[in-house]
Amino acid sequence: MSQLSLLAFPPCADWVEELRDRGVVSFPILNDATRASLATEAKSYQYIDQPTLVGQYHVRQRFASCIEFSEDSQFPKLKLAFETAVINQFAELDESPISETLNFNEMVLQRYTPGRLGISPHRDQKRCRNLIAAFTLVGRAKFCVCDDRHGNNSREINSEPGSVIILRAGGFAGQDVRPFHFISDIREQRISFALRQFG
Repeated sequence: MSQLSLLAFPPCADWVEELRDRGVVSFPILNDATRASLATEAKSYQYIDQPTLVGQYHVRQRFASCIEFSEDSQFPKLKLAFETAVINQFAELDESPISETLNFNEMVLQRYTPGRLGISPHRDQKRCRNLIAAFTLVGRAKFCVCDDRHGNNSREINSEPGSVIILRAGGFAGQDVRPFHFISDIREQRISFALRQFG
């Protein structure tokens, strides 16, 4: 695939306002052909199982990840297309919600096997800046945001294949708001592609 096109974003003011208020927003972003092509590539890689218990808060997790991409990979093209689209959308606003230039410098594929546990309630690291984006390529599971590490007041977010979930990270709207979230009830193998910006 030499070119990679994204579906139209919702109006920028609408999704940015939802992100400010809820800490998370989700919408369809990949057409079927693009999603299928990305999924085929993702399935071709070798994945490394991650530790089942991590960090001082003992986050439980059950997934494998991949950070090595082929020279002709489509994933850097997806990163660039998405990053450019978001920058262009923010330019439409009277005031950008980010003060640092958007520059996703981590790309990772994550593969979850069927079962109850994907990853328990947690927040992304403090050094994540601006936004975190996670594209669902294949599979179905529950992606939820919640109020705390116990999973209280959980709200399921659309994570159907072809969608992108955008979470607030440090510095968005001038604040350090990092929503708690978790993945559970994986009904079929799930592969997602995540973008983060580390400062």
